[in-house]
Amino acid sequence: MINTYKKTFQDIETDKKFDFVTAIYVFPHFLSEDLDNVVKKIHLLLKGGGKFILVLAEEKYLESKLKTEQDLFIEKRNITYNGKQFKELLHYSDIPKIGKIVDYNREEAYHLNLFKNNNFNLIHKENLDDNGFVCTLFVFEKI
Repeated sequence: MINTYKKTFQDIETDKKFDFVTAIYVFPHFLSEDLDNVVKKIHLLLKGGGKFILVLAEEKYLESKLKTEQDLFIEKRNITYNGKQFKELLHYSDIPKIGKIVDYNREEAYHLNLFKNNNFNLIHKENLDDNGFVCTLFVFEKI
């Protein structure tokens, strides 16, 4: 059975614990100031030893794509997390029937720091070709 909710991810309350949670091309839609709480929520939802699967656009692929499609690029800036500086690229994505939305793509080191800081270990990482779109798949394990 699948349950659906009319609440944001952060506002859903449940006592259920899961073996794994996925976020496929979702993290770029969260503001950086919200991500620490998002990862804490994921940690809360997982059973001990549970896995979190994160898929993001591969960093170098995205940068090269934005160089060739300048109309999608908005800005490059630095963000601070846990006392460290990280790059963030902002660009538009076209979503059918929704329109243009802003993606906040952060460098890989940001995500590694974010999850380590929230009691996760990186247990697997690989780049994949998703029909011509290169992405990075991360598997984190709850400590």
